[in-house]
Amino acid sequence: MPTYTGELGSALQKEIEDLARRDRGAAESDRPGLRAAINYRLTAVELLIGAEDAGANGSIAFLAGARLARGRAALDTLVLAESRPDLRDALDRFNGAAVDLAAWVRTADPATIDAALAPMFEPIAGLVEATTGVAPSSHWPLASEVRVAGDGATVSARVALRGRIETLAVPAAVRASLRRIAGGPQRGLVERVVDASDVLQRADWLDGESAAAYRSWLGHAAAALERDGGERLARLEESTRIVAAIQERRDDGADTRSLATTLAMIDRPDGTVPPTRRATLEEIVDRMLVAHEADEQRPPRALRSVFGRLKRSCQKAERNLLGAIERLGTDPDALADPSFSSLVADHARWATSLDVLRQAGTWAAAAERVDPRAARGFMAHLKRRAVGLVDPSRAPATVRELSRFGAEAELLEPLAWETDLAAGRPAALVSTGGLHLELTDVVRATRQALVAAWAQGEVDSAAAARARGERRLLVAMGDCVGIVNTSRDPDLLNRWAAWEMPATVLRRSLADLPARLKLATAAAVRGDGAAMTEQLDKIDPDAPLAQLVNHLGRHLHDALARLPGGSAGVVGQMVIPPPADAQWIEQRAALAVLCRTAAEAETARRHERTDAADELQEHLSNQARELLRRMTRP
Repeated sequence: MPTYTGELGSALQKEIEDLARRDRGAAESDRPGLRAAINYRLTAVELLIGAEDAGANGSIAFLAGARLARGRAALDTLVLAESRPDLRDALDRFNGAAVDLAAWVRTADPATIDAALAPMFEPIAGLVEATTGVAPSSHWPLASEVRVAGDGATVSARVALRGRIETLAVPAAVRASLRRIAGGPQRGLVERVVDASDVLQRADWLDGESAAAYRSWLGHAAAALERDGGERLARLEESTRIVAAIQERRDDGADTRSLATTLAMIDRPDGTVPPTRRATLEEIVDRMLVAHEADEQRPPRALRSVFGRLKRSCQKAERNLLGAIERLGTDPDALADPSFSSLVADHARWATSLDVLRQAGTWAAAAERVDPRAARGFMAHLKRRAVGLVDPSRAPATVRELSRFGAEAELLEPLAWETDLAAGRPAALVSTGGLHLELTDVVRATRQALVAAWAQGEVDSAAAARARGERRLLVAMGDCVGIVNTSRDPDLLNRWAAWEMPATVLRRSLADLPARLKLATAAAVRGDGAAMTEQLDKIDPDAPLAQLVNHLGRHLHDALARLPGGSAGVVGQMVIPPPADAQWIEQRAALAVLCRTAAEAETARRHERTDAADELQEHLSNQARELLRRMTRP
């Protein structure tokens, strides 16, 4: 059964045999270059064999072997054309190093691979610089090159993190451990510890017992990072999220005494409050925050009478609950007591109703932007229905009814991409096949029809169904915006040392996306929702990879565009291992697995092994989706 790795290895072996025949009849001055060409092909083969032996764990070795194989033509141009005596010495040194270090690269250990390739290719790096004038540089963009500090100044992420570690109120041994972890792939966990510490240090309103408990728990979480990968940290972060929300309210001048009282009950981070009661306390605080923040987004005038009644009822329910809240910290049977559980349920009901009414104001504002006349009808409907929120017996059904409008509200919000669409920018023309204005008109008309349905009190209308399909089309187009540039230079991401993917994979996936978007656009413009959905369904298998490429391109384009291609690029990727603060270094193994899966999927497709190609494509989409989730999570 043909595989990408097997085919590439066979091609390299054939080239090695051809070069060996040439070497036997070559002039002495040409033999160092021929042997160098043989040796870096042999190194690529060794890397691929090591990858094959190690399975999924060998994907970093696969990446290095595939990269060296792709770059062999650029290296051939350098070494096979060079016969100057002073430069032949570099080739002799490379050939000697390749023989000495060849066994090292048949491994799945990235550290061993990095340690072997750097000295092996160092003579070639010198040869590149001597003949091209370009010194090989690191192809691992630093986090500081793509992250910008809050004041807009680019900073060294590693230096900044080390400085923040020194301010932590934890034992010196724990700080030393964090400094060590911060230099490796778990740096993200250290950043989370420091972020949690920053939140807690700002919260000078915490009572002494709570503050001491948090400091103790922070130290335990930090000390445990190397053992449990952040389990304790995740628990601490849930509490600091609440602390941060309370702090924000205090900064705005709000009265947060009830919130602070409840928080003190939640967190004894030493674990004295059982998980079930702790979860209930966290839900109570979240509902309190909703009620306390309601004034910041007061609904339109027509709803304010109901809003005021709900606000007063919610405040009363909160006071009643606070009078008994201590039971959650001391009485294990509190939640089973009907008198206490009814207080919790009463507070939840009023807070939920208040929150729905607050959100209704944002839905009405969205409708106003789309169609002011129809929006007035929707507001009249809201006013009639909102009265049900103040009646405890009708409130649950009213919340469910009004929330259905909320589920459709995002369909009225324009995407950032729509500005490019209306302006007819190049990516819009590529994605729509020149139908950008027609599509803009269709989307506008559908949103107006949706608001008209709202004015009649209708949800799940035909207009809503059309709006969902068009929204799906616009989101897919948004992914295409950054991809258009990438498809013009599909090898750009291959300059990144964490990435190596055959150009055919990206060309096929990225070229297919605009083609299907054009067909989907044409269907949307003529009102054929079924045909539009059919095209969007065909986009779905490739969409996660396209979205990932878009995300990577947006963040790395400028850093990668400055790096050299050709022989200098290949050698730079081989001789300079990743620094600890390389961007997304913690995802190095997952990126390698993704690239390997893409290459094998493309080979299966080329050989018409449909079942295998479909299975690999599904794996590829899942891997791309998970990587994107990790890279974009807060």
